[in-house]
Amino acid sequence: MEGDGEPAPLPLAGRAASNVRMAAIKPPALATPARDVPVMGTAAGALGGAFQFEGGAGDYVARPPALVGVKNVYGMYVEGSSMTPEHNPGDLRFVHLDRKARIGDSVVVTAKYSESGPDESFIKHLVRRFDTILVVQQLNPPATIDSICASWHRSTKC
Repeated sequence: MEGDGEPAPLPLAGRAASNVRMAAIKPPALATPARDVPVMGTAAGALGGAFQFEGGAGDYVARPPALVGVKNVYGMYVEGSSMTPEHNPGDLRFVHLDRKARIGDSVVVTAKYSESGPDESFIKHLVRRFDTILVVQQLNPPATIDSICASWHRSTKC
């Protein structure tokens, strides 16, 4: 640099650290989050899903910060690739039973395909909803599915 006058003081990072010392306090201990969210199974990426409630949780996981203190939450693992790359096989997703889904949200749909058959679930994007009909969409391959008469809940990424 060129110019007249006194040089500017060094930036803080370049100054000697002779007056720096450790604070006389202990940092807070990092708590291990409670594993209090039940994992209820898997939700298939394809129709005719793999998810079935079998009377209880198979495992418990820690809830993400966005769901701390929230009731009516459970987890499920994604199975299949129809929602890749957003929901990949093996990804853990959280379902918030009390949060109303919006158009475009990922939802977990539970359907019963026969009177004696089990409830099955799959994960898709919500396109439209009516009283008893849902229109959902998958990513891979792109497809829209309608006329689904089922219960459904919003899914949350962790």
